[in-house]
Amino acid sequence: MMSNRYEELYRNSINRWIICFWIGVITGCIAASIDIMIHYASEVKFLLKLCENSMEHGGGCVWMVELAWIAFNCGLVAISAGLVVYISPVAAGSGIPQVKSFLNGVQIPGVVRLKTLVVKSFGVACTVGGGLAAGKEGPMIHSGAVVAAGISQGRCISLPIDFGIFKDFRNDSFMSGYFWLCLMN
Repeated sequence: MMSNRYEELYRNSINRWIICFWIGVITGCIAASIDIMIHYASEVKFLLKLCENSMEHGGGCVWMVELAWIAFNCGLVAISAGLVVYISPVAAGSGIPQVKSFLNGVQIPGVVRLKTLVVKSFGVACTVGGGLAAGKEGPMIHSGAVVAAGISQGRCISLPIDFGIFKDFRNDSFMSGYFWLCLMN
């Protein structure tokens, strides 16, 4: 009887490490993809050539370049705002207050949904790529919490997918522990 209990504890310990590993890997992949999107948005913005060589001398096309730059930045910020307003309003802001409230027992609809993660990721990339003075550190905490909620439960509610794994961890105390892990990272 006692060896079964030790086997169960050992199995749960191994599963916890596996969950932590995958939370880190997937959150890192999300951060890398956001960095790549920001990089390409910046490349498009700074490498866009609107002037002919003959117009460059004497400042003949300064206004055209300025207007294109303003339009590009406003377009990226408008995409970000549209995603948040029309698709997932809970993705607004850094996400840290929402995650802390969720950890304290406040049920916020959609705070750990896949849709929120996608909107948050694209929104942050468009916001930073559009030149706003915003960072991606706070939103990455929210993104990591969404990943932790999905992986630790072994299912995705937004998509009707249940992998049938980690059913032992489908309670609030285990999920809260993985959330705190994401907040500490």
